[in-house]
Amino acid sequence: MSAGSSAKITIVSGSSRLESRVGAVVGIAAETVAAAGATVEVVPLHELALPVMVYGDRSQDDLPGCR
Repeated sequence: MSAGSSAKITIVSGSSRLESRVGAVVGIAAETVAAAGATVEVVPLHELALPVMVYGDRSQDDLPGCR
């Protein structure tokens, strides 16, 4: 990285629950990285409406490999 440029960090949150421990850890990590001067992007997978990322959705039981 050249002098004067900041790191760009992407943090992927893989939890499907809105208020999860993983989400809390991701928040702490994002704050820490930003405080160190980096640019941070958090990608919360539950917001992408992926079929296996909908917490409590029983229709996921019908998907292969999601049991």
